Amino acid sequence: MRAIALALALILLLSVSNAQNLTINILNYKGGAVSVQIFGENFSINKTFQNSSVTFPIKPGNDHVITIYNNLSIVKNVNVTNDTTLELSFEEMNDISSLFYLNRHVIVGRGEVVEIDVIYNPTQKFFRGDLEKTIPRDAKNLSILEFTGRLEDFSVVDNKVVYKNVVIPPNASIRAVYYYLLDSNEMTLNSELDTKQLVLFLPPDVNAISDDLSFAGTRALGSSTYNIYTATNLSKGKTIEVKFERSEVKLEERQGGFNPFLIVGAVLILAGVSLYVYSKKKEGKTEEKEDWKV
Repeated sequence: MRAIALALALILLLSVSNAQNLTINILNYKGGAVSVQIFGENFSINKTFQNSSVTFPIKPGNDHVITIYNNLSIVKNVNVTNDTTLELSFEEMNDISSLFYLNRHVIVGRGEVVEIDVIYNPTQKFFRGDLEKTIPRDAKNLSILEFTGRLEDFSVVDNKVVYKNVVIPPNASIRAVYYYLLDSNEMTLNSELDTKQLVLFLPPDVNAISDDLSFAGTRALGSSTYNIYTATNLSKGKTIEVKFERSEVKLEERQGGFNPFLIVGAVLILAGVSLYVYSKKKEGKTEEKEDWKV
């Protein structure tokens, strides 16, 4: 029995000696409870504390850390190889001019449209405020398929969607997906925020006429092929007028059925790649070149 006890003690000692310290500091702490959840390989920790700092001895590895304070949460993936400190700020701001569209994808089918917006908060503070989205004036039967941000409420008046009290974490993005019907040969696209990239997808027998869009080739989405038009670095308030011109194409090039759910899935992959590239550029503090991929 004594030998077993000594062995267990030795295992515990070795485990502790191999542990690294993960420290979480809450900047501008103003009292109240802080909850931390850590998920690692073969372990999890859930702890609540009442001060600005806490330290956890954990094994080296990749850990998923969720910190909740003042009803706000920050999620971090941390590779702990040495003693590591996370400096977390839960400060808020309401400056909407700090936000921008990382990318906007507008996919036009036969009288049907899907729009996918990725809104990015590049600051070190939580954004909390109202957001607006304007859809084309001739659009009908609007559906909001997805809105990943936390919000208090929303309303739709005429061709405008108003989101109340939206929260976007620091250095993070949210996504909004819209579906509507459009029976028109023209479309107006409004930039409610500065826009890094706008991508317009049209059926292969439809061309866009616009002073602000450039043709960027064709791309397959699902079972259909689309003509692609792009614009970059659009300022807030910019309006793009687009007219649609039908052209003759071969029968085998004509577009198949328009399935908005398949389209959303395919475009979300593209949007995710853009977000990943932007995040890596920011992490590396490299000079931002506007070389975005469709």
